[in-house]
Amino acid sequence: MRLSDRSRAVTVALASVLVAACSAGGAGVAPEPGVAAATLTQPQASTTVRPEVIETSRPTTTREPTTTAPPTTTDPNVASAAAMPIEDLVGQVLMIQITGVAGDSSSSRNLQRFGVATPAEVVAAVRPGGVMLLGENTPDAGSVSALSSSLQAAAATAGLPGLTISVDQEGGRVNRLRDIERFPSARSQQASGTVEAYASSTAASLRAVGINVVLGPVADVTSSDAGVIGDRSYSGDPDEAARAVALVVATFESAGVGTVVKHWPGHGRTSIDSHVSLPTIDGDLATWAETDRPPFVAAVAAGVDAVMLGHLAVPAIDPTSTPATVSRPIVAVLRDELGFDGIVMTDSLQMGALAGDDPVEIAIAALDAGVDVLLDPAEPLVLRDALVDAVADGRLDRQVVETAVVRILEWKASLDLSVDAPVGSGDETADEAG
Repeated sequence: MRLSDRSRAVTVALASVLVAACSAGGAGVAPEPGVAAATLTQPQASTTVRPEVIETSRPTTTREPTTTAPPTTTDPNVASAAAMPIEDLVGQVLMIQITGVAGDSSSSRNLQRFGVATPAEVVAAVRPGGVMLLGENTPDAGSVSALSSSLQAAAATAGLPGLTISVDQEGGRVNRLRDIERFPSARSQQASGTVEAYASSTAASLRAVGINVVLGPVADVTSSDAGVIGDRSYSGDPDEAARAVALVVATFESAGVGTVVKHWPGHGRTSIDSHVSLPTIDGDLATWAETDRPPFVAAVAAGVDAVMLGHLAVPAIDPTSTPATVSRPIVAVLRDELGFDGIVMTDSLQMGALAGDDPVEIAIAALDAGVDVLLDPAEPLVLRDALVDAVADGRLDRQVVETAVVRILEWKASLDLSVDAPVGSGDETADEAG
């Protein structure tokens, strides 16, 4: 999933060409061949342009196969997942929130949620796959660097794989680190031609303090500044947004920071905030394909590591209006139609769109639907133990969890999980929620 500096420009160009190809025809962006036909009915139009299937001919031969011996080696990630105790296996699918600015800083909130006081002790107790940092964890670059180091050390001491350490750092109103170079909103970056500068500077700053994953870019398409997305969207034009998203992905990835494009299958055509309630994205499949799909296609072409599901109902894709978080058809389109084989992640499981639903049942349904990472559960230790029980009583297949953990271990192997020296400080503008 990692892109070299040499290949980044080529990748961005490829993504742009792909976007342009997807946009050809009067119906706009049309799903690729191979749509999950059992779940989607693609409108047919004479203007739809589909790529030709090129088959390579192979010379015929009467020669017998030279070997029929089975492989003698096993994928180490498959072997690692299969050998994990169930508590560790389930822990790997959790990306949790902690309280504290240092690995050894005590917190009554940690005590209440986990039974231990410090962030380092939380890692040892919950045994998670990753940690999501918020503004309360990031007072300055030096503190973040020390916190990242202590969390990785705690994971190593506990015999765990290294942690993915993630943060929202989009620019504009969604920033967690306050003393690195600050950038305006995605919309303003696009207008001022600073998209690549944002991605390059921010990637270097995050990498320097041990943050190895950015929860972005936003691939939603909207021209309105209202609502939860607003100016977090690069553009109201799908192709323009797609080019910006591809550039951000390629720039972060080439700098060694994993990206999580969001919010599949597209949050832009609603002003309802999924932090509060469940939005429904209206319109037919052609409208979705023309408007919402192109930036995600571009992100996949650019080598994005992970895709975050929005807490969204999209009847055009899943007629049951099941939230994308737990929707097999919506995940299947991502996997089968876009050909994405990386990490599928939920949005925060504490958001209001899921209020009233049993968090354990949501987690089980999400994993069954093909999700790999459960982001920010309210009670991580309780959820981990409940999922362990679900495997034991057959409500959750261990193989489903192993499949997710193999992807997670592959992701971690592609990331540099070490911590460099902290970067210098910049603008100290206050955090804004986003």
